[in-house]
Amino acid sequence: MEMGPERDAFLAEAGPRARAMIAISILGPRPEQIREMTSLEHLAYLGAGYQSMAMDAFRELGATASFVPAANADAVAEYAIALMLACVRELRSADAFVRDGRWGPEFGPPPVPELRGRRIGIVGLGGIGSRIARLASAFGPEVAYTKPNKGDAPYAYYPSLLELADASDVLVISAPGGPETRHMVNTDVLAALGPAGYLINVARGSIVSNDDLIAALEAGTIRGAGLDVVDGEPGVPEALRRMDNVIFSPHRAGVTREAIRVQWKTAMENLAAHFAGEPLITPIPGFEGR
Repeated sequence: MEMGPERDAFLAEAGPRARAMIAISILGPRPEQIREMTSLEHLAYLGAGYQSMAMDAFRELGATASFVPAANADAVAEYAIALMLACVRELRSADAFVRDGRWGPEFGPPPVPELRGRRIGIVGLGGIGSRIARLASAFGPEVAYTKPNKGDAPYAYYPSLLELADASDVLVISAPGGPETRHMVNTDVLAALGPAGYLINVARGSIVSNDDLIAALEAGTIRGAGLDVVDGEPGVPEALRRMDNVIFSPHRAGVTREAIRVQWKTAMENLAAHFAGEPLITPIPGFEGR
């Protein structure tokens, strides 16, 4: 099912009768649609980033809710490394060099830096961020992070995003979405990252201000970006799409065969537990029961 009239017609017809809903963020209903689901008992969210859903509306209904917190963590971490390498080694330009027939008449594109020796800053060191850090460490760069609570991770810790950006060559976003993190990557953070820096976002598009990112890329404030997510997706600003120092992916970092199997299995287990009156397997905090 796609977004738009088809989804809205389906929700209008089936919503009031539904006792449970399986959802992903990009197809998630709007608050006014949720409030019409007067029979809804349980939301089974097929992923970890439930913060992008209108959770207050589900709370108003008294529904329980579950999620799948770690099913695609390895997949997203792999993808973050892939975007990181593609940006730093400028694979997009190398690919275009060959496709344009320039290889032969010209020796090759200009030299690029190695990932080894770069400073990698990770915003959010949860399940995905921790995996990104471990994979990145294998390439030899310095790894640092920021998150609300320092914890005991074996990497350099910076108490603020601005400080982390200033100390990084590659800034990787792996934080939850939602109002608390909306547009926290802004002009100041991008300026701190600097003209040799790259931004990688495999979390939620809402975390990065499109306007500030476009301005930073146009001005050379940062060198490039690898974006699996964009604020307002699937719509992408034309100015951003035109840039050849940005690598895009259509929110596919966590979409692998292996991850999807685990997501559906866990969602079904949560639904079975709900309707059996048993504790949920992986409840969303605050939605454990009525």
